[in-house]
This record gives sequence, structure tokens and C-alpha cells, in this order.
Amino acid sequence: MQNYMPLGSTYKVDIKIIYADKSALKFQFSSSSGIIGLKEQLVKRLHEIDFENYSFQYNDEENDWISILCDEDLHHYLSSSISSAKTSVTIHLKRSRLLD
Repeated sequence: MQNYMPLGSTYKVDIKIIYADKSALKFQFSSSSGIIGLKEQLVKRLHEIDFENYSFQYNDEENDWISILCDEDLHHYLSSSISSAKTSVTIHLKRSRLLD
């Protein structure tokens, strides 16, 4: 059983965001910021982006795509990565399938 960081814990992690044509951004992120903070960081760098047309996902240890839909999902991914001694995490910004 993995040790996860408690839900109220605050820590910083390097996040790499993969988007569009495999372009990438990397920045330091505070876990206390949640999904809204993640979106704010992307807007700061990419300017205009319509998040209703995209979703955040990561590839887990079983090679499944896992959606990040709320702060708890993001915290789970970040804390499990930190517990696994990873120094950075990768999140994919994927176009919603409904638009394809």
C-alpha cells in the first residue's frame, strides 16, 4: 500500500504539461492551488484557452489514461507521485473527444 500525502498537505512539484502537437510547458506548482491554480498557470503561459474543450489526464503505472476532474484527483496524482520519489509529474491537456 502506498503512502499518500494527507489531503491538507502543501508541497511544490515540477509539472510538465503536454499539449497540442506534443509541445510542452514546465513549471513549479504548489499542491494547494488545485485545478483552478493549474488552469491559471496555463492561461498565464498560453493566454487564451477554452478549458471546456480540453481535459487534464495522466498515464498511470498500468498505462491507463486517468482523468483529472477535480482537486482531489489532482492531489491524488501529485501525492502518489511524490510518495514514489518522483521529482516531476506529467499531465496531458487533451482535446475532449466530443469535439473530434
